Amino acid sequence: NTTQEEIFLLSQEMKKESENFAKFFKEAKKEKFEIENKFMKNKIFPKKISAKSVRIKKKVSPKKENEIKEEKEKNEIKEEKEENKLTEEKEDQIKEEINEERKPVSKTKKIVKKKRKPITFQGRKK
Repeated sequence: NTTQEEIFLLSQEMKKESENFAKFFKEAKKEKFEIENKFMKNKIFPKKISAKSVRIKKKVSPKKENEIKEEKEKNEIKEEKEENKLTEEKEDQIKEEINEERKPVSKTKKIVKKKRKPITFQGRKK
């Protein structure tokens, strides 16, 4: 009796696993189809993508998920700080350039304006 019950339970587990695999395979095929459509829109033709090449997402324990989230947040904060530094440096450079342009011209380097020649009306002089 026990062996028959075990066999029955095992068969049920196998059915569940096969259903799960079928669902996963359908999702993978959908992803493949979507990826191929994107490439078709961009007119890029890579090698054919097989459903097997789509990565299997492994289940992660909640502790690890939290750790990963924290790491991502830290990385995002670092990136934001770096971007802010870069933007501040660019702003400083622009301000320095503007200040250099606004500096008064030294007395030795005076800008000489060309004098206009007076307009003569030769036709009226006659």
